[in-house]
Amino acid sequence: MTITEVSQKFDISQDTLRYYERVGLIPRVNRNKSGIRDIPRKTAIGSNLLNVCAVQVYIHI
Repeated sequence: MTITEVSQKFDISQDTLRYYERVGLIPRVNRNKSGIRDIPRKTAIGSNLLNVCAVQVYIHI
């Protein structure tokens, strides 16, 4: 999935996804030949869970 697809599917901003990757909350994401992030489904679901938990307990990551 591209970062745009994950962002739209789980209602997480692209900046938030990049931040989660940068600080190590999700694993480093491989990029395709064009340099676009290719986010595995498992990582996308983990990002959604992380975001939901942060929102539920009002944690600003």
